[in-house]
Amino acid sequence: LLATIKDTKSLVFDLSSPLLNEIGLSAAVSNWLKEQVEKKYDIKTSFIEKGDPVYLESDIKAILFRNTRELVSNAIRHSKASSVTVLLSRTKSDLTIMVEDDGVGFNTENVGNSKGFGLFSVQERMADFGGSLEVFSHPGKGCRAILTFPVEKKSTSGENK
Repeated sequence: LLATIKDTKSLVFDLSSPLLNEIGLSAAVSNWLKEQVEKKYDIKTSFIEKGDPVYLESDIKAILFRNTRELVSNAIRHSKASSVTVLLSRTKSDLTIMVEDDGVGFNTENVGNSKGFGLFSVQERMADFGGSLEVFSHPGKGCRAILTFPVEKKSTSGENK
């Protein structure tokens, strides 16, 4: 029974960090990188944030968090990376999340439209909300995946809440 409860809590956290609506997207991603990625997988992580806060609906924050988590998880599973960097930047019109690793990379020409289920799912979720996913990689040169989401700047008193 305790194992089931622990698995359920882990699944809920995997779908969307409980901290997401409390502390915002940036803090939730940064916390997840330190608490889940570095401690569990011994991979160095960096989180960089640029630009002014923007208002995001809770469903958008959840999708962006989930997609960021999927991209970092891909780096853990496939790239043999020793470090992963997540850069969250905001402009007047876009919120961009770049996930970059120093792993083995791959030939994106061989991937075509069937980017694997994980990348395909990320791409579909972004498209559903008017966003996009771009993936840049070369064998031996790591991978850079960029999520872009259009935003309207609204005045806020807090970060991405």
